[in-house]
Amino acid sequence: MDNLAREDRRCEQLLRTGSISQQIADQTHTAYLAAQARYEQICRTIEMQHSVADEQGYNLSASEAAIELAQAAVELAELNLSYCYIIASHSGVVGSRDINIGELVNPGQTLVSIVDEQQKWVEANYRESQLPNIHEGSEVSIHVDAVPDVQYKGRVQSLSDATGSAFSLVPIDNATGNFVKVEQRLTIRIALDENSEEDLARLKAGYSVECEVKY
Repeated sequence: MDNLAREDRRCEQLLRTGSISQQIADQTHTAYLAAQARYEQICRTIEMQHSVADEQGYNLSASEAAIELAQAAVELAELNLSYCYIIASHSGVVGSRDINIGELVNPGQTLVSIVDEQQKWVEANYRESQLPNIHEGSEVSIHVDAVPDVQYKGRVQSLSDATGSAFSLVPIDNATGNFVKVEQRLTIRIALDENSEEDLARLKAGYSVECEVKY
């Protein structure tokens, strides 16, 4: 019941901030009050029946089933209250907002874009001819245009299993007989290791960098 009460308070906070409508708040609050009243009534009934059972030895199996049913109703009301707010998949900073106050939300609709502050990495695209010297775990020296006074350190974390052209809308077809060889590029993810938190905090999503793989 404490969890359900907290959910109800959070629903009221969302109503004050305009995140949910008055109708949704009223429906969820009514369901909460009904479940709470039903739960308290069943508990009082059980207490009285326990007192009678102590004296007469009545079977309380039906009463125990009733309290389980009331508990299920409370959990359902708690679930309905949880629908009043949306929880992000991870913590971070909102990069862009795609919804305004008063708009209706549809399933699958993008509301905001969140930049994860906990994980930072570099994606570099190397030519096919450079790949023989690049392996997982290789050390990488990184120069960031926006932070010229810091030399970042990294390591090759993974290599993509396909080139960029393999995912294009019109992939290159070399079975036509008039194919012209074009050197492809492969995406490599580089993890940032052995860098201070102050230096990492200066990096922003989308920066241009120059990477040099050591071998």
